[in-house]
Amino acid sequence: MRQRALKALANTYQISWNWDDISPINTVQQYKGKLLLIHDKDDHAVPYHEAMKLETFAPQATRLVTKGLGHRKILMSKDVIKAVINFLKD
Repeated sequence: MRQRALKALANTYQISWNWDDISPINTVQQYKGKLLLIHDKDDHAVPYHEAMKLETFAPQATRLVTKGLGHRKILMSKDVIKAVINFLKD
């Protein structure tokens, strides 16, 4: 799957990608500021248990878990938007 994803990215953007450069784990490991991890338990694109692995690499992270929103509806949830705004205010 990784090779297929890299090929699709390279074809779409006409550049080659190094998976490590875009890896969420590498990204959160390098980031030392405040971090809000938001994920839905019913996300079928990125399973919940996989997303929560990020928390292991970002002990400073705050977790927000939703249910029933899946991978895309989470972006339009009023509760999630409010939580993000409050997180950014702090």
